[in-house]
Amino acid sequence: MNSTIITITAATALGIASFATANPAWDPDLDQTFLINDGEVFNPMQGNTYEFDFGVASPNNVIGFSFSGVVSGISPFGAELNAEWTHLTLIAPTGESFTVGGLNSSSPFDAPWDFSTASDQNGLYQHGLGGDQWFGDGEPQFAFGDGVAAQGQWTASFYQTLGNGIGWEDVQITLHQAVPAPAGLALLLGFGLTARSRKR
Repeated sequence: MNSTIITITAATALGIASFATANPAWDPDLDQTFLINDGEVFNPMQGNTYEFDFGVASPNNVIGFSFSGVVSGISPFGAELNAEWTHLTLIAPTGESFTVGGLNSSSPFDAPWDFSTASDQNGLYQHGLGGDQWFGDGEPQFAFGDGVAAQGQWTASFYQTLGNGIGWEDVQITLHQAVPAPAGLALLLGFGLTARSRKR
């Protein structure tokens, strides 16, 4: 099936939040949260891709992310729908990407949603921070290994792997950052990227 790509530049920086962490590289004080599509609802249709661009000015490295969003349109009396059928590919300015969610058989992902197998109701869904209310560990999705440069244009790409009628709103993506290692130390440690990239 041919896919339609709909690109929208609409994201609002919401600031930072502090949390305890078990990852020594992550500095929660550097977290930046972006409101996708200005918080307005969007409805991914099966076979279509919706892309939202947002700019980051931070000089640090991004090592992971968290996601939250409110789902509507799931009806126990209508067609069966699940929030986990939407998948998100987060694309860094340098081209590295990480895909979470969706149906792995039809569109492979790097990790399932924290709320997989428990996503047939309307309401708030969280992945990474807050994901422990479902089947996650409450830790961020550390998707980018030792880190990718934060500065530049990021893209949140949503693809509906199955079903129509789900609405996502108040979608927020938090980028978790770390201060880059000094150049000499980075070289000594073999500083590199471990996230898998996928051609679009």
